Amino acid sequence: MAGLYAVVTSRTDGRALTASRRLAEDMCLLPWQKADVPSPHSANVMLGSITNRKPNDHPEAFVYRDENVSCVLEGYLVRSMTDGGINALIDAGRFAEAAALAYLIHGASFAEFLEGPFTVAIHDNPGRRLVVANGRFASSHLYLSRCDEGFVACTMLGPMGACGMFRPNFNEEALGHVLIYGIVLGRDTLLDGVEAIEPGTIGVVELDAMNLSLRRYWSFGDMGGHKRGQSLKQHAAEVGDTLVAAAKRVTRRPGRYVSGLSGGLDSRLVTALATRCDPDMKIWTYGTPDSADMTTASRISAHLGRDHLRFLSDPERTPRHAAMYSTTVDGCVTAEFAFRLERTNELMDSADIVLNGFAGDAILGGSMLGPRLRILVDNIKQRNLRGRDVVSPFLSANTHPTTIAGYVASKYDYPSQLHRVLTHKPETMSARVLRDVRAMDGDVPMELRAEQWIFDNRVTRWTLMGVLSDRHYYSDGSL
Repeated sequence: MAGLYAVVTSRTDGRALTASRRLAEDMCLLPWQKADVPSPHSANVMLGSITNRKPNDHPEAFVYRDENVSCVLEGYLVRSMTDGGINALIDAGRFAEAAALAYLIHGASFAEFLEGPFTVAIHDNPGRRLVVANGRFASSHLYLSRCDEGFVACTMLGPMGACGMFRPNFNEEALGHVLIYGIVLGRDTLLDGVEAIEPGTIGVVELDAMNLSLRRYWSFGDMGGHKRGQSLKQHAAEVGDTLVAAAKRVTRRPGRYVSGLSGGLDSRLVTALATRCDPDMKIWTYGTPDSADMTTASRISAHLGRDHLRFLSDPERTPRHAAMYSTTVDGCVTAEFAFRLERTNELMDSADIVLNGFAGDAILGGSMLGPRLRILVDNIKQRNLRGRDVVSPFLSANTHPTTIAGYVASKYDYPSQLHRVLTHKPETMSARVLRDVRAMDGDVPMELRAEQWIFDNRVTRWTLMGVLSDRHYYSDGSL
């Protein structure tokens, strides 16, 4: 499950087939990957799925076709909130067929009823439409380009730009953000005219009119505001129950599980929960031998009685893997961590599914354990702890767009020295955060806008990319 694509053209001149062939070839990065392209219902629409030929990656799990509907899915499903036979297909690992059945039952809103990290494309031939969607927690980035004569949706940016459906040009604003902050922001990508669709989004292409509509069906606003009047014990119990249920669902797939443990809060929670579900699970950590991460992870592994696989970080190996790493992360984050692929190659021999902490910084509230020290120090230095525009060191106390943006910027707005030499000066992160936070009016409560921005940017555009660099070697099980 290394990716998918969908190509739509307005003319039956073979252009969709040509683009499909290029995508199928270019998206297979490694010898064990193969493209599965279901027979098209129409010469105007082509779908494709890229799968790893590994023991737990079966092509029939990610591709489905009948006389009316074709479906390709990347990622996996854990359950459906309605049934009608959908959950039985999910339990059998037939994820694409389950998504197709959900579409037949619910129509274009089908993704709202599915849970799991997934990206999916469905061609409804009788209904004359293509539907693309992703889960609330995306499995991969879903890139979308509106071309002169059609549309391309794809989970890999490089092959998408080379498929021939449009002329790729650099987006200078996005490139500036990568060079300065090491990350692309919002829906921008490195290519002009190509956008990264947010998690929890459904897109519908009406094939007769060749128009596209996008609708985000889930954001942090759908969780409601913060609950009032609950004690810390009640909050912890509620979060704990949710995480235990998630751990049970995410470890249901067959295969050898290994959990990444850095020693931080996210990975401790994931590893501790998963060891309760899988008695044979191993633990891995990378870092220097005497680093805090390695020391802490070793102690936790010994306490849990689990094998601890240690991989030494070595930045000198970065040049060796930079090209492949940049390809797997779409060039959207810097290549400084390319040495990780050394660990990925070694870990591949002992892992089918690797568990990763994901979105804890957003879902668990960022600085949930105390105040943001940098802000606290700045406030003390300025001796100005009151006023509407003063950023509070406590996340929940910031209830104005300016202070929310100030809090988020205190965590992430650390520009590199490259900003001094760039001829094109992109928008600063602080300014971008403020603009994005203000744009959430009517959708996200004020007290959740910091988490929403962190989720859409730092989590989806950064953490997810790190996971994607591994997905070509083994399956991911983020929690």
